[in-house]
Amino acid sequence: MAAVDVLLDVQGVTVNFGGNRAVDDVSLPVAQGSLTGLIGPNGAGKTTLFNVVSGLLSPSAGSIHLEGRNISKLSPNKRAHLGISRTFQRLELFTSLTVRENIQVAGEISRRMRGGYSHIQKETDRVIELIDLGDVADSEVTEIPTGLARVVEMGRALMNNPKVLLLDEPASGQTEEETREFGKLLLRLKEEGTTIFLVEHDMALVMSVCDKIHVLDFGKIIARGEAEEIQTMPEVLDAYLGSHEMI
Repeated sequence: MAAVDVLLDVQGVTVNFGGNRAVDDVSLPVAQGSLTGLIGPNGAGKTTLFNVVSGLLSPSAGSIHLEGRNISKLSPNKRAHLGISRTFQRLELFTSLTVRENIQVAGEISRRMRGGYSHIQKETDRVIELIDLGDVADSEVTEIPTGLARVVEMGRALMNNPKVLLLDEPASGQTEEETREFGKLLLRLKEEGTTIFLVEHDMALVMSVCDKIHVLDFGKIIARGEAEEIQTMPEVLDAYLGSHEMI
């Protein structure tokens, strides 16, 4: 049974692709109201694990629990209905629509799935203000920088009013300044009660915002702890960070 403060619980997840074990008996908790990081080299299995959590991929073994409920057999739509939202490494936006319209469409989809929001426009305005996109709200997404487009995608995910928000490399394509501002935004969301599970390669961002960090290498969790601990663990330095690449 998951502890009372564990919102999302990954238990013994294994994923095999033919003879290749992409994820190997991974267990990790994501606590209610936390900002939990998952790091590791390319090909370590991070996105594969996200795909299992969100229901896009069935594991060879193991289970996923949300608020103590086993959701392993549920479809992605049903998991979204229960409050799991995610972004993707590859931007998934409607390029012919404005920033506001992209976020509003996500709210319409969420309303059909979950009931929620009788006033979509009001909720759209709230999310736009929350993620500081007011200045570009009426611009087409093709007219804004990639870094801001990443924030738009997160805004779409927030329109599902998620219990847990999965962010897959959200700082990709952002400038250094955009990433600093994005980190402040993540902390603000956390302060407001959003539980965030973050996969990211920008170590300065990860180390500055995450409460707990799990390190994945060749499909296995090789370390876990707070940022200060992770940065000094020899196994993490050898596998991923390197002696001069942490911050």
